[in-house]
Amino acid sequence: MAFQFSMFGLPRLEIDHRPVTLPPQPAAFCSFLVLNRQRRITREEVQAAFWPDAEPERAQERLRRTLYLLRRAIEPHTDLIAAEGVELAVAPDASLWVDYEAFEAALLDAHRTDQPNREPLERAVALYRDDLLKDIYADWALLEREHARQRFLTALRHLIGACQGAGDWEAVIRHAQRLLEHDPYQEAAHRALMTAYAAGGDRSAALRQYQTCVQILDEELGAEPLPETTRLYEDIRQGRGVNAAEVPPAVVPPAAPSTALYRVPLVGRDRELAEIAAEWRLCQAQNSRLVLVTGPAGMGKTRLVEEAAGRIPGPRVAVVTGNCYAMEAGTPYQLIADLVSHAADRVASKLPRAARVDLAYLVPGLAPGSAGEMPAGSAGAPDISLRLHEAFTQLVRALAGDADGLWLVTEDLHWADPASLACLNYALRRCADRPVMALATLRDEEVPFDSPLMDWPASSVHAPAPTTVIQLGPLEPGHIDHLVRQLVEADVTRLVPLLHQETAGNPFFVVETLRAMIEKGVLHLEREGRWRLRADALNEASDLPMSDAILRVIRGRVRRLSRAAQELLTAAAVVEHDIDEALLGALVDPQVALDLALDEVLRASILAEVAPGVYQFTHIKVREILYADTSAPRRRFLHRRTAETLRERGWPERLPDIAKLAYHYAQAREWTQALVHGWRAATTALAAGALAEANRYATTAQDMLDRHTSELDREALPEPLPAIRFDLVSLRAEFRRQATTAGLYYPPELMDEVAALAPDLDVPRQARAALHQAMHRLGQGDMAGARAGAQQGRALYAHVGDRWGELDAIQHQCEIAYRAGDMAAIRRLLDEMQPFAPEIDPAVIRPLLGLNEMRLAVYQGRWETVLTLAQELSSARKARFDPAVEWLSLANVGLAYMQLGAHEEAYAIAQQAVEASNAANVLGLGAKVLLARLALYQGRPADGRSILLGMLETPDPLIGEVEVVTPALALVRCLVALGEADSAKKWARRAALAMSRVRLPILFPLSQVARVLVHLARGKYEDARQRLIYPLEYLLLLDDTSPQEICALRAAAARGLGDDSAAAHWLDRAWDLLQQQASAIENGAYRERFMAQVPLHCFIERARGTTGWDPAEVLDQRLDRACN
Repeated sequence: MAFQFSMFGLPRLEIDHRPVTLPPQPAAFCSFLVLNRQRRITREEVQAAFWPDAEPERAQERLRRTLYLLRRAIEPHTDLIAAEGVELAVAPDASLWVDYEAFEAALLDAHRTDQPNREPLERAVALYRDDLLKDIYADWALLEREHARQRFLTALRHLIGACQGAGDWEAVIRHAQRLLEHDPYQEAAHRALMTAYAAGGDRSAALRQYQTCVQILDEELGAEPLPETTRLYEDIRQGRGVNAAEVPPAVVPPAAPSTALYRVPLVGRDRELAEIAAEWRLCQAQNSRLVLVTGPAGMGKTRLVEEAAGRIPGPRVAVVTGNCYAMEAGTPYQLIADLVSHAADRVASKLPRAARVDLAYLVPGLAPGSAGEMPAGSAGAPDISLRLHEAFTQLVRALAGDADGLWLVTEDLHWADPASLACLNYALRRCADRPVMALATLRDEEVPFDSPLMDWPASSVHAPAPTTVIQLGPLEPGHIDHLVRQLVEADVTRLVPLLHQETAGNPFFVVETLRAMIEKGVLHLEREGRWRLRADALNEASDLPMSDAILRVIRGRVRRLSRAAQELLTAAAVVEHDIDEALLGALVDPQVALDLALDEVLRASILAEVAPGVYQFTHIKVREILYADTSAPRRRFLHRRTAETLRERGWPERLPDIAKLAYHYAQAREWTQALVHGWRAATTALAAGALAEANRYATTAQDMLDRHTSELDREALPEPLPAIRFDLVSLRAEFRRQATTAGLYYPPELMDEVAALAPDLDVPRQARAALHQAMHRLGQGDMAGARAGAQQGRALYAHVGDRWGELDAIQHQCEIAYRAGDMAAIRRLLDEMQPFAPEIDPAVIRPLLGLNEMRLAVYQGRWETVLTLAQELSSARKARFDPAVEWLSLANVGLAYMQLGAHEEAYAIAQQAVEASNAANVLGLGAKVLLARLALYQGRPADGRSILLGMLETPDPLIGEVEVVTPALALVRCLVALGEADSAKKWARRAALAMSRVRLPILFPLSQVARVLVHLARGKYEDARQRLIYPLEYLLLLDDTSPQEICALRAAAARGLGDDSAAAHWLDRAWDLLQQQASAIENGAYRERFMAQVPLHCFIERARGTTGWDPAEVLDQRLDRACN
């Protein structure tokens, strides 16, 4: 009885050439058994494959029903299906012909020679009448169908090449057209058609084919043809001769300068090299094994294996290499043939004649005699396969025995065909008593679904040889730092984090990015052969250049995926992050099997599941390239659909959800909705205490508003347009004031816009505008205008019953009183705040009260209290987590430590404050001034000068006149310590000029002290004395100077003038002030450091005890000199 089962197209069964009608489910079940007829299948496997979601009892019932229907359809030949207990199979003795097996056998026959054989290729492609298992959509069928399709496309490509070589242009046209029917993006097929048309004299058809290729690539992929395709077109268009057998090869461009990085040091792989060495020691103890080095593309698998093979085995160990190739992934025994071809000449004479005859199937040159000695039969037949396995095993044993062991080194094992894997596994198991190690690289995401590697080494079905898997992960930042420092002669502190961020630690991407930096001129070669980073390279943009090689790798990975997976990734690239499965389902074509497409991209390691149903791109560059490769109209459509889907879930209240809507609507060019949600994101972030985020959203929204005002639907806005604009301007102005300097400066252009908008605003917004104007006037020295503005704002808030706004207005009044030196007013205003406490969130009112109490403590010189309050305020700031002003809280803590003489603690905190300001991308003026002052105390005045000049000499300063005085005074101190009196004079004048412009009483002592320091440094003691006649010590409210310093400076001026009596008087006065402040410090350790570790205090104590001191000593604020 002869059975014939056809799997291409709809499954069909014939018995003795008579068709048998199979219902759909039995037909699918029969196909599953036929596909797996080399082994028995358990009923549990069938149930899992066909009914994975059904309850076990229900699945068993369905299986029994399917078996019944299948047997009834093939009666009386029910013995075709064998059932033994829980196992099912196609009867092993059945005479069964399967078109899919014939297809595979034809492909095997086609590759018995070095060049693919045309006749069996013709048979194979003729058998492929339609897609495998058409209309069966179970996972197992879909995966097998795709595998068969890829094998068919590969066969067509080989067949086209064979026909080109024979000059059979009609066949080339026929097969190339068929290939394009199945895969229209195959440029090789387009070139083959162009060549065939041109060779047949139809030049116009060849040129039309090129235009068709251009149109398809542009419309579907947004890509241009490859250079070789364009060159072929130009050759045909200009009438130049075209090689009939093959497309002209691409011209190799001259080597770029970046080839200097062709070989870079191996870093970050010491542990993996040690693992390979340990595996080899096991092999040397007579224990053959397979070592798989796995990881995504670019992770350095090849380089690691090369290094291991070069360092570990030793000169007496044989090393044989053999590679697998994507284009030959379906060729049986391809890997074994490659290994044999590289190794057989070493020991061929020692192999038995039978082994050489069998291996001649793979490498014909090994045949001991004529080709007629080669045995008949198919290499795919069981007996021949076993003989090949045994012959290869004998070769491996001979190689290992002829040396001190054997390494079989294989690249890209994921492309290995099942026959090669089975043969390699067989040889390793049979050579367990020899020192044999197979070391192979493997990309997990490229392993075909039907490969034994899918479950290697865990599978018991394949009984694998002892196997060790070494998973390569990305390089850590420290490894990248080590690599870059060996190549680049520069400070790479900023470069390394950027490299790690841009490349995700992928070694290939790291090297290629460095090459791109060379090509772009960011890195240039020094005479000594080291690369130097251009000074301004990292200031232009945060993104590093991307090489063409990275683009090719990423695009290649994506193009190897199915169309469904590519469509899903396009949608994911638009969503960008926090990609949830439900949202993807709304964006992709409903006909796409979402689960399968997701599974494919997860296996390819392009997306990773970070939470149930939520995904992220594993590499940001993949997302960027996918997004860039998507056409602008499609991007807009997907952004619009994303926004609409998110809106359908309800009106968002969480900041991340609001920000997503703003972003997607803006990218979709839906300007009204983009503005609404951008404004909501800004105000929501402000309410949450996230000032930096609020400023970012406000800046984006206002830019959008300025550009697209005419396109807005004002009727759809929730507030009048002037109100929305004011909210955005107000927020940006407050950010610049608080985050940048924590002072009084408002950018004038923003305040002009606030004033222009104010008349059209509602009462609460008019109150906010009045407070802005009050602080702005304060910064200009207009105390009366400032007080009037703050009172107006408070009255407006009170009128509408806005208690929070009224409290904020009182705080503005406190600011004004503080800058005016009116401590009594601050105490009164603090009392007025108290009734608000029961009504306002404690997290809001407590920091306000604490801030003002801290200012009073500064005025009174109670530094221990200042430290306690500053630490409490810092904790409160952290609880609200506003990065924009986190630096300010830290700077207050550091300042208190400095005043108490705890310089190490102060310096550590100051560094944290500067880092926080840099991370939030704000100036952080107070933090940098503090760090500069501490650098001076530590004997590094040049470092302090550098920090301060970096702010004060900024071409487009972020600080106004009111903020210049404090850093200028600190700079004068550093310049005086460096002996640069002329430069110090320049900056003292700058401080005085700023003071004259804003005329705030609180700043007057600072500008005067700066001038006095310069006078003393230049020996102009009378000028110094005249500057100090005014009772400055009674105006001191800031920490930049102190009453005891004023007295000490007076003593120095008197000493320089020869008035020792006056000098002693002022030293005694300074000492009394010190004693008063010290007595208020309860902590003994702090009290001791306050007296003995503050340079000025050390000078006062030392000068009181001697008559021989120099007036210049008061200027030396270096701790090691003043306090030793």
